[in-house]
Amino acid sequence: PRQPVQFAVDGIAAVGQNVTITGQYKSGKTLLGINLIRCLVDGDPFLGEFKVPRMVGEDAVGFWSLEMSKQDLDGYIDPIGLDAGDRLVVLSGRGYGVNLLTDVGKAWAINWLRNNGVCTWVIDSHARVCRMAGVDENDNGQVLGLLHRLDEIKEQAGLGELYYLAHTGRGEQTEGRERARGATVLDDWADSRWVLTRDGNLRFLAVEGRTVQDMEATSLIWDKETGRLAL
Repeated sequence: PRQPVQFAVDGIAAVGQNVTITGQYKSGKTLLGINLIRCLVDGDPFLGEFKVPRMVGEDAVGFWSLEMSKQDLDGYIDPIGLDAGDRLVVLSGRGYGVNLLTDVGKAWAINWLRNNGVCTWVIDSHARVCRMAGVDENDNGQVLGLLHRLDEIKEQAGLGELYYLAHTGRGEQTEGRERARGATVLDDWADSRWVLTRDGNLRFLAVEGRTVQDMEATSLIWDKETGRLAL
């Protein structure tokens, strides 16, 4: 008999899925990603609403921070407060290059994930991964090859979920039809799409995908002092 769907984030991300977190310009996609990381490592409900299973044993979240400087990243992580910060492993990759399309780049990534006991991978962002691999983010064929390589790395490293941060285009997009910048295959590849938008000082999160519960754009509450978000 078919087993019931198991969720990594209750209702909005199933175990083993590729989840894109697509953020409008300056909407706070990295902030949302760090809120997700905090809940994954501490076992607290994401956005105060969606339960997450507590990781077991030595399981860790591996965060590839490829856009921010270490100092800026600390400015996000420190105030948010991690009770189980030892379960977070960060690669500060700004200014470095790991070409995942080469054999040595693929092997290096697999070894990094395995050696650090990573069960969940968070990457910020798609544009930087494309750049490191020499991929044109507007070319469907090239981007699909890169996404397939991410799937290979996930499988061979024994990972669960991949949360993959991406930007929308700068132009106006129809509400409810926002999409990631560049090649359309990125949205096709994702099992679940989380879309973060902003209207003035208000942020909104919408969810759609396979085996998950679609959620219309719902506003988020932001605590400026801690950086924590709630639905």
